[in-house]
Amino acid sequence: MSSCERFLRHTLGGARGFVAVVSAGRRDGRLAGLSERFFPLPGGLREAANWAENEAARDREVFFCPAPLGKPRRITENAGPVRVIWADLDGGGELPETEPLRPTAVVTTSPGRYHAFWRLSRSCPPQLAAQMNRRVAQVLGADPSGADLVQLLRLPTGRNLKYPDRPAVRLLWLKPEERDLRGVANELPPEEEGRRQHGEPVGEGPIRKGKRNEALTRIAGSLRRHGTDPETIMAVLLAVNERRCKPPLPETEVAAIARSVARYEPDSGNDFLSSAYRMGVADERKIRFRTAREISEETPSEPAWIVQGFLASGAITELDGKIKSAGKTTLVTHMLRAVLDGRSFLGRPTKKTAAVFLTEQQPASFRQALERAGLGDRDDLHVLYWHEHPDVPWPELADAATEFAREVGAGVLVVDTLGQFAGLRGDAENSAGEALRAVQPLQRAAGEGLAVLFCRHERKGGGEVGEAARGSSAFGGAVDIILSLRRPEGNTRPTVRVIESLSRFDGTPDKLVIELTDEGYRALGDTAAFAQQQAREAILDTLPALQEHAMTTAEVVDAVRGRGVGRTVAAATLTRLVEEGVVLRSGSGRRGDPYRYHRPAGESGNERKFYSSATSTYIAEERKPTPNGHAADLAGNDACTHAPSSKGHTPWS
Repeated sequence: MSSCERFLRHTLGGARGFVAVVSAGRRDGRLAGLSERFFPLPGGLREAANWAENEAARDREVFFCPAPLGKPRRITENAGPVRVIWADLDGGGELPETEPLRPTAVVTTSPGRYHAFWRLSRSCPPQLAAQMNRRVAQVLGADPSGADLVQLLRLPTGRNLKYPDRPAVRLLWLKPEERDLRGVANELPPEEEGRRQHGEPVGEGPIRKGKRNEALTRIAGSLRRHGTDPETIMAVLLAVNERRCKPPLPETEVAAIARSVARYEPDSGNDFLSSAYRMGVADERKIRFRTAREISEETPSEPAWIVQGFLASGAITELDGKIKSAGKTTLVTHMLRAVLDGRSFLGRPTKKTAAVFLTEQQPASFRQALERAGLGDRDDLHVLYWHEHPDVPWPELADAATEFAREVGAGVLVVDTLGQFAGLRGDAENSAGEALRAVQPLQRAAGEGLAVLFCRHERKGGGEVGEAARGSSAFGGAVDIILSLRRPEGNTRPTVRVIESLSRFDGTPDKLVIELTDEGYRALGDTAAFAQQQAREAILDTLPALQEHAMTTAEVVDAVRGRGVGRTVAAATLTRLVEEGVVLRSGSGRRGDPYRYHRPAGESGNERKFYSSATSTYIAEERKPTPNGHAADLAGNDACTHAPSSKGHTPWS
């Protein structure tokens, strides 16, 4: 990655809208032949860097606007929430040496001249960013005009043609750090009198009785529209109330205004609102309706499946299961292995693509999960740990993951688990409002074309698919596919699971029985086919090989009942085995001479019959005992195997 691209990602990573990049030549010492391009955020940063570098190679100077723009026009009204504050030190000035005022990135524009940037830990409203720029400029002696929201600053590529020696414009340093806005603000003196403050509707004058509630509400609304969090809104209102309201409102009343406005969702589109916020008045938005014909023409007739029936581009899949026992992480990691390789999964075709995985697990356990799924050496699976970013708000983290997926060309985004990353604590999971807020960032990710899968834990009491997961049913209502992973009823092998589903798509199977073997997952068919397979195995394991030890129908049915095989299925399967010639029957079936059953001489009861849903046939396979003498056993851990473990068993999660 070039230094120009690294710098753009540092200053604009996580922002939405457009970035403006400008190139120009020099004529008689003046900039000439300006060319301005706009690149979409968050996905166009690499393209922007490439264009800037190509322009620099043509011996042109290259600039950019640090503030993202809601529309492709570089005017102050279009400036959106920013991720950096900056200072133009081309006229001199000292670079601070200690945090929090030490810049996170510095571009040297010529010897002794710099542009300094401070990456923020969260987005900052544009008006507040402009104020912070002015305050930083006061302290550092920087050019005050450089504080403007649509100011053009130099990109670290090419040369500065303003000077005869044509010095290189380069990245002096870039630290992958972030600064807390409040920490920076506490180190700065108040802004000089007469400056416009962030979000305040008119001037710096006092706000008289009768206008205080309206003014504070408008300020809060302006901040909220640009994505300001409730705590910052409260802090701003308290400061304005104390400094400008005559007399100040009670703090409880100010807090009520902040809470009321914070209930509204920030404007998440690229078109920032053109009017000041007014309670009870609809914001100006571009709302588009489509005809049914337009939808048919714009939308493919079939989903763009990543894993046929389970995971689709532009759609959200929810995977539910019992904590530490169902096997959610196991299933997902094996699914991703198939997707990364572009090979079939459970007999279903996949589309090869990279993936981004957000995990709540610690590195030690997650490494085992990766290695057991055969993913330990992959460069196309990108992982983010929750414990490394516990204080980043979920919408911001999800948007960053979406942007990163676009940057690395990943088509899949996995969140394991959503409750952990969305910060749903206590009864919050039961709130429909909190559930919808948790899913909204993932709906945006799906809107960007990603195939999104998130995991949730099942409640203790279980339930029907779509109702078994903990918390509000609003989670299920907001997704396209719900998969419930659970153990089958009866006494079955611990390696077997059942996937039950609810889906908006026809291609998703209602029920599918699967088994994790040493070679990976195997589809055993629907529940009826699996019941027959289970009965078949149990009967073949039970029947003797000698006719003198042959068993009656009642004896066989009673023997296999302990393995979860019902009487009706056992009797029907026994008849089918006789018809196939796999089991021999003697006796007349009359009173005193009942039918008796045994296996042909030389046949092993260890033969296991696997049902193939792809061919609707049974496939015989000899059981391969593990070093401890048992078939592969799966239990209790958030990892899985793609190859046999050293202990001869395979953990599920």
